[in-house]
Amino acid sequence: MNWPLRPSRLPVPVLLALLASGCAVGSSAARAMGGRPLAPAGSFALTPYVAGLFTVEGEVAGRRLPFLFDTAGGVTLLTLAAAEAAGCAPYGNDVGFRHDGGQVVLQRCAGVQLTLGAGPASWRTRDAELAVFDLAQLLGNAPEIGGLISLASFEGERITIDLPGREIVRESPASFAARIAGARELRIRPGRQAGGAALDLFVAVDSPRGPLWFELDSGSTGETLIAPHAAALLGLDLAPTERRSAALTLHGLPPVELAVRLREKLIYDGLISIGFFERFVVTLDLEAMRAWVRPRAEPAPMPAR
Repeated sequence: MNWPLRPSRLPVPVLLALLASGCAVGSSAARAMGGRPLAPAGSFALTPYVAGLFTVEGEVAGRRLPFLFDTAGGVTLLTLAAAEAAGCAPYGNDVGFRHDGGQVVLQRCAGVQLTLGAGPASWRTRDAELAVFDLAQLLGNAPEIGGLISLASFEGERITIDLPGREIVRESPASFAARIAGARELRIRPGRQAGGAALDLFVAVDSPRGPLWFELDSGSTGETLIAPHAAALLGLDLAPTERRSAALTLHGLPPVELAVRLREKLIYDGLISIGFFERFVVTLDLEAMRAWVRPRAEPAPMPAR
């Protein structure tokens, strides 16, 4: 879990990783095997929001709003306004942590349902409870959103995050099998915060001493962040304000050149930022907790930051 907002992200203190808007069966998810199309279960369009972030369209209590998408967001979350409109009086106390160790205190709503997308391809998340947090204080004058979705919103599903293709695909068994054929599997492990409600994924980065665990953070729109101890193990002599390219070996992949920056206050070994998602299509089995990636040969242009 890593939010709300890292200072490097937005001029206004803004939040995590996003994706937005509509839903339609995505063309990049359809594959052919033996001449037959392998249709996914559905897909959700990613719409640019602000500062390189994206949203997905959702509906709560009959009201349609964009929801931020962040792989490191940890939970499915409503804003105070969305919770109030749904007739929820938030209760309880769950605590998560930003990457710098700062606390994020959440409340929750039970019995409120979130539907992503629209029309025949819409899909209701499995969340028994939705977290509640005052995102308005972080977003300033940014366009209104209904909340946040993360990997936790899709737990139990198989999804593909195609950031350059601007979609999240919810895979069917057949489309999933086609998707991972020939893809490279990463070594990952899940992380839990907020009283067990949150879900984040950490990917192994090889070092001479053993694996370092970097959080997969599509909502970090700057460089991949590396803690000082991890930089030392990787043989990287980084100055505190230096931004440079470095080859990181994510377990299962050849070395990948990424823009990196040292981050002194980091409770993890590192954060894999949006730059990785811009170059790789990422497929996740969020029941078995496995991950595969495939390079995107011709990335679509990304929005200006």
